[in-house]
Amino acid sequence: TLTTAAHADEIYSTFGPGDTYQNAIGWTISGSTSPVGNAYSIAASFSVAQNYNLTSIDVASFYVTGMNSFVYSIVADNAGAPTGSSLWSLTTPISNGINTFGASGSLLAGNTYWLVMEPGNADTWGAWNHSSVASNGFSTQQNGGAWTDSPGGTSPTFRVNGTTVRTALTPEMPAGVQAIPVLLAVGGMALYQRKKKATRTDA
Repeated sequence: TLTTAAHADEIYSTFGPGDTYQNAIGWTISGSTSPVGNAYSIAASFSVAQNYNLTSIDVASFYVTGMNSFVYSIVADNAGAPTGSSLWSLTTPISNGINTFGASGSLLAGNTYWLVMEPGNADTWGAWNHSSVASNGFSTQQNGGAWTDSPGGTSPTFRVNGTTVRTALTPEMPAGVQAIPVLLAVGGMALYQRKKKATRTDA
């Protein structure tokens, strides 16, 4: 039979050493009636090499004004855009800095996924901090339109965490359990020999 053991992994990260990032600048996340005047959402992609179960995400972001409400979600890639099926979603206020949220869902090896940050209300305005080390592509959405790829921009700062399963072959029955009848048989034989010897001596 197979037994499994899970351990925590950093699946993907755009944080710098020591969780550094550009804390004074970020990509705008805003609603249509915010002072920005337009609704903006950002999505950052990541790929996985193994099967994982999500446990949490860490996002460097900050709140500016309006309702402190933001929507985070992880969705499957669909032809290079964050329009696939949703694995997980959370609507929450944020603090200025690194925000950690519990997450759940299954990520399959070889697939690409997107972490999406959207405004939670029409007047919401905040930002997703720039990474200090990564310049991978990401996508932006304006006023609910099509997602636009931004291959040359500085990545938003985030980390995806999860568990991967390790498998190990174990015996059908523990060796100690199998040894018990053998030991009993040997013990019984020794007892029989002692009784037999004692009988012959008495005779």
